[in-house]
Amino acid sequence: MPTPPSEEQVLSWMDELSNWGRWGDDDRLGTLNHLTAAKRVAAAQLVTEGVSVSCSWDIRTGQQPGATVESQRYMLSTGLGLEEEGRRNFMGARAGGAQEFIGMVFHGLDVTHLDSLAHLFWDGKMYGGEPSSLVSDRHGALKHDVLAVQDGVTTRGVLLDIARLRGVDVLDADDHIYPEDLEAAEEAAGVRCEPGDVLLVRTGEGGARRREKREYNANKPRSGYQAACLPWLHERGISMIGSDVAQDPTPAGYRTVTMPIHMVGIVAMGLWLIDNCQLEELADACAQRNRWEFQFMLSPIRFQGVRSTRSPSSEAPPVASIDTPLLVVGSGPAALVVAKVASGHGLPSVLAGHEALQDRTPVVLTNQAQTILRPHGVLDVLRPYAVSQDPFAIAPVDFENGLKHHCVADMLITVLDRMTFRPDGDTSGSLSDGRTTWDVRADALVDAADLPIGLNDAVQAAAQLAEDIVRQLS
Repeated sequence: MPTPPSEEQVLSWMDELSNWGRWGDDDRLGTLNHLTAAKRVAAAQLVTEGVSVSCSWDIRTGQQPGATVESQRYMLSTGLGLEEEGRRNFMGARAGGAQEFIGMVFHGLDVTHLDSLAHLFWDGKMYGGEPSSLVSDRHGALKHDVLAVQDGVTTRGVLLDIARLRGVDVLDADDHIYPEDLEAAEEAAGVRCEPGDVLLVRTGEGGARRREKREYNANKPRSGYQAACLPWLHERGISMIGSDVAQDPTPAGYRTVTMPIHMVGIVAMGLWLIDNCQLEELADACAQRNRWEFQFMLSPIRFQGVRSTRSPSSEAPPVASIDTPLLVVGSGPAALVVAKVASGHGLPSVLAGHEALQDRTPVVLTNQAQTILRPHGVLDVLRPYAVSQDPFAIAPVDFENGLKHHCVADMLITVLDRMTFRPDGDTSGSLSDGRTTWDVRADALVDAADLPIGLNDAVQAAAQLAEDIVRQLS
C-alpha cells in the first residue's frame, strides 16, 4: 500500500494546489472552468443508445441511515375524504388536488447532494479568499451558492469502479483509494480522465446500503479518496468528483485537516463534490457494455443562497438581492448600537461596511449610556475591554471591537465587512465588495455618518433611533 502523505504535506497543498485567482478575481466556477463548450459537444457524441441511468438515491421521509435530520413531508391538501358529502378540496366541489411541503438537510450521509463552493471554510475564508461571513443564517450564501451552476452541468463522465478492480463487494474501511488505484482502474477500463471530466468512484458502499437496508450504518468507518489523490485531481483538471461515500475516508487519519478532499478540494481548488451517489445501476450498465465513459448531466435545484451566482465579469449587474427590515451602513459606535438595540426588540438587520474608529482615549460611560446598554447584555460583553469598572471606562475602539464581536454572534444581525453602499432611493441601493454587487432593499435605512461619533452621544442617539424604527415597523 502506498505511504499516505503527512499532514504537513496536505496542509501545504492549501497553497500549492490553490486555484485562487487562476480564472479571475471573481471566479465562481472553480474547477468547472475546465468544462468548455467543446467538451459539452464531445460529451453529447458519447450518446449511442439513449439509455438514462440515475446516480441518486431516492429521498425518503423518516429516519434513514446516515441522515443528519429526518426528511419531512407535510401535506397541505390530500385526496382523503373527498367522497364525503359536504367536503371540499381547495380546488372546489368536483376538482381535487394534492400539495405538500418538503423539508430536509441535504448534507450528511443520506441524501445525494452537490457541495457548492460555499460549503466549507478554512481560516475564515471560502474559495477565492471570500470571507466566510458572506454565509449567514438569514441570507444564506451571498457568494458561491449553487446558482453558479444554475444552467446545469453537461460533460463527459467516467466511472472508476475500485471495488470491481479489487474483486470485492465493498472496500474495507482501511483500504483507501490512492492515485495508483485510479490509474489502475483507468487501465482496466480502457479510459483516461481528462480536463473537464466528472469522475465517479465506486467503493461498493452503495451495494452494502441496498443489502442491509435500514440496518446499514453510514456512520461506520468507510473507505474513500485518500488525500494523496488531490494533486492527481488537480493535474488531470477534473471538474467535479462523486462517490458512493462522502469522498473522504472516515476517519481520514489527520488531526487538523479532518476531511482533506473536502477542505483542500473545495476551499483551495474550487472542486465541486457530489456526495452519496447511488452508483450500483451505473456500474451494472457500464459492466454490461464494458464501457466506462458516458455523457453526464446534473441539474441542481435553483435555490438562491444555498451554499455564487452567475459566472461574473467586472461589469456584471447585481448577482443577487438582499432584503432586510433594517440596513445599517457606516462606521463608528452608533452603527453597532442601532443594530444591537433593534435586535433586542426582535428586528433583524444587515450591518454593512462597518469599521472601528481608532480612538484609544478612554471614555467614562454615563449612567444613561449604561442603562441603555445593560438590557442588551452589552456591558457584560464589554467588561473585559474596560480600563476601569467603577466608573466604567473604555476606549471607543475597544467598545466597537467588543460590541462588533457581539453583533457577529447575534443571529438577527448579518455583519458584512469591507462593503461600500451606494443608495438609489430612501431605503434601497447596492452593496459592493469591489468584485460583486448586490441589490439591497430595506424597510429602514440608517447611515451612521448622520449620527454622533462621541461615545456617550452615539449610544444615546443610536438607541433612540433604533427605538423609533422598531415602533415605525411594528
